[in-house]
Amino acid sequence: MATLRIALLTVRLVMRTKVALFFTFLFPLVFLFAYAGLIAHGKPEVVAYMFGPVVTLNIMGSGFFGLGIQSVMQRERGSLRRYRLAPLGPRTMLLSNLLANYLLQLPTLGLLLLCAVVIFHMPMKIGWATLLILVTVGTFAFAGFGLTIASVANTMQEAQVYNNIVWFALLFLSGVTFPLPMLPRSIQRLAMFFPSTYLVSTFQSTTAQAEPLLKHWPEMLVLVISGFFGLLFAMKLFRWEKEERISTRAKLWSGVFVLPFLVMGVWMNTRANPTAAWSRSYNAISQDSAAGPGSQAEKPNPIAAPAATAQVPNAPAGRFHHSGVYDETRKEFLVYGGFIWDQGTQGTQRVGDVWGWDGNRWQLVADTGVRKIVAPLAFDSKRERTLMFGGSADSGSIDGKLRSLEAGTWRVVKDAPYLAREDASLTYDSKRGRLVLFGGRNDEVLFADTWEYDGSDWKPTFAAGPSLRSAGAAVYDSARSVSVLYGGFRPLAALGDTWEWNGEQWKLVSESGPGPRSWPGLAYDSRRKRTVLFGGEDDKGHFYSDTWAWDGKAWTSIATEGPPARIQFAMAYDSLRDRIVVFGGVNNHPQRILSDLWEFDGTRWTQKQP
Repeated sequence: MATLRIALLTVRLVMRTKVALFFTFLFPLVFLFAYAGLIAHGKPEVVAYMFGPVVTLNIMGSGFFGLGIQSVMQRERGSLRRYRLAPLGPRTMLLSNLLANYLLQLPTLGLLLLCAVVIFHMPMKIGWATLLILVTVGTFAFAGFGLTIASVANTMQEAQVYNNIVWFALLFLSGVTFPLPMLPRSIQRLAMFFPSTYLVSTFQSTTAQAEPLLKHWPEMLVLVISGFFGLLFAMKLFRWEKEERISTRAKLWSGVFVLPFLVMGVWMNTRANPTAAWSRSYNAISQDSAAGPGSQAEKPNPIAAPAATAQVPNAPAGRFHHSGVYDETRKEFLVYGGFIWDQGTQGTQRVGDVWGWDGNRWQLVADTGVRKIVAPLAFDSKRERTLMFGGSADSGSIDGKLRSLEAGTWRVVKDAPYLAREDASLTYDSKRGRLVLFGGRNDEVLFADTWEYDGSDWKPTFAAGPSLRSAGAAVYDSARSVSVLYGGFRPLAALGDTWEWNGEQWKLVSESGPGPRSWPGLAYDSRRKRTVLFGGEDDKGHFYSDTWAWDGKAWTSIATEGPPARIQFAMAYDSLRDRIVVFGGVNNHPQRILSDLWEFDGTRWTQKQP
């Protein structure tokens, strides 16, 4: 009963102090309105996603500054000395502070929830019991943090230093400020060691995706264990007087507090790998919130009922989401698959034909029966074969099969279900004789991983690199022996960064140039030793028709006139004829599927087929 009486006394003192009232109840609303208004733009589904970080931020603040700093302040001001003569031990004092902190959290949570639901119309996908458990576990865990810091700090200044170091790391590197899928893969791996990551990701899964809390029992267990560790250390190192000091050896023992997070972080990095779940929650709310013509919500098929261009005899039908590559053995620009317009059904359908362009005419190479969209192609010059990876089939199923074009069909050379994806970036590193695969998507999950195929098996690389994305473009620069990656799409944003992979590490080489765009075309001009970019779409639905060149140092605009603006087309460099070839795609003014063929000689574009 003494614990409850002291806790209620502490709550009454807070209620009588205007400054404490403001920071306890009103200040958290500032973050809610900032997150919901500036980041979520008032969209209910996005508000539900951002509600978790807001609550986590409030819980962290109460643990570090409300409980931790206040405990040090009570000791330094001599407030604890008054209780020393009473029949109260350290346990009673600590539990009363812990209970008071929790009781103050509940009305704050109520205010945040009321504003989110009433003002921003946040959908209530989380149950009341789940919400209460999350807040209870989170408050207990971060109280452990605050109490541990208060126990090892000898002075207020020392406590503030410890607080700020831990606070800012958790604030910026764990999804509280920036959604985890937006952060580089290396930061995501580091975030797996942070308790705030566990609380934020669980909140987002349950609040925005309505996932059951039991699915996140490992995270909850670690948070509870850390809270107990913090409470035990605080009891062991409790001091009534500010003159009492903690030895360095005792401070080192408090390092045991981080042991649960180390174990959890290692397990997540090696076994659980929660990045796919993070991406799924992030992508889902992004798709729900996107709207309007040309918006990313309509992808991967941005047209509802287009009018296709007239069919050219003895040539591939107009299409989009197809793939292209230059086959050095056949000496032809190959086009495979994609969506065409079916006049009978008045809708799009996948095709599995392969066409070859030799500079003068089209030739049907094969009708493979394997109908795919967004399945990238690459030419293996060492083994002299055209390869196709992944993609989306008729049923909508996505696989991780690597296929070789042989005798008029696609033969599976490697089936890797763990790599199932579409819209990935694929290049062939001719110097090392390896395929390089990066990113892509599988349903709602975006990827930011890099894999290499050496002719027998796929092998992961663990180098930090570009953020997760699909719809980027990549090509191999044989003069500098690097794979060049440009742009792509992640939810709510097109990307405009340029990366290079040398077989060992990724390097961000430019963040300027053509600007953010998804589905641009890239081709490597080996004669002029430069990478050429054409077309693409920004995140506002604007399609581009400009042409740029990358020389390894800077982007330069080399043509503003040429093919009409488009996305989801095929593009490759014909090294025999020194021409970059572009075929098909889709544009939006007017909205239609294209069947035109263009060639670029390094200076100007020429239309070869209407």
